[in-house]
Amino acid sequence: MAATHPTALRGTLVSFTDDPFLVDPAGAFVHETDGLVVCRNGIIEAVGAY
Repeated sequence: MAATHPTALRGTLVSFTDDPFLVDPAGAFVHETDGLVVCRNGIIEAVGAY
């Protein structure tokens, strides 16, 4: 399969570090106001702060 160029999506990201139903919901997620998701061939390669 030939390599393709990556696709980058920039925006607000929310990710969970724990189960919000089992721990304090405020401590269960990470909110990134300016984040980036990089995908290639439909697979996420990187996620993080921009």
